[in-house]
Amino acid sequence: EGRTFAATPLGIAEIVDNKVVREHGNGLFVQALALTNDGLLLAGTLEDGLVEIPLTGNPGRPGRARVASSEPGEIRRIVHSEGRRFVLTASGLTVDGKPFIRNPEALLADRNIAALAPDDSGRLWIGYFDHGLEVLAGDRSIRAENGTLYCINRIIHDPTRNRTLVATANGLAIVDASGVM
Repeated sequence: EGRTFAATPLGIAEIVDNKVVREHGNGLFVQALALTNDGLLLAGTLEDGLVEIPLTGNPGRPGRARVASSEPGEIRRIVHSEGRRFVLTASGLTVDGKPFIRNPEALLADRNIAALAPDDSGRLWIGYFDHGLEVLAGDRSIRAENGTLYCINRIIHDPTRNRTLVATANGLAIVDASGVM
């Protein structure tokens, strides 16, 4: 919609036409953002957990922020896709507010996650900065790491062709539904 949100240690700046038009969540140390289809800005903070900020209303005034997570703590990544909310914290992963993974060391290859994307079959694709790609399905995972799948920065699922596009520092990788390049 022609606007950009910038997360900072002091809150969130809403930018339109290269100008800050509103500030949201003043005083929150924000390190992850996601925009929902129903006008909520989800802010993952370092100490206050997940915060929901409504974007409707007066363009000159920010909406009132509301803490949305039951456990305050560090939110590292937020993905909002097709009405589902994936939140990665220092202690695990929640899907729609319910625990999905409690102890990331037990299942995940690394804590240095750079990209997250759900697919249509309920699996979660995880791109690591320095440990390739992992696809989680319940308590199982498929891992791939090679010269191309390194420094992953974006994952996009393409359901029309049953494939996933993985952007890396070394180029674009096209991965089929089974996790094979």
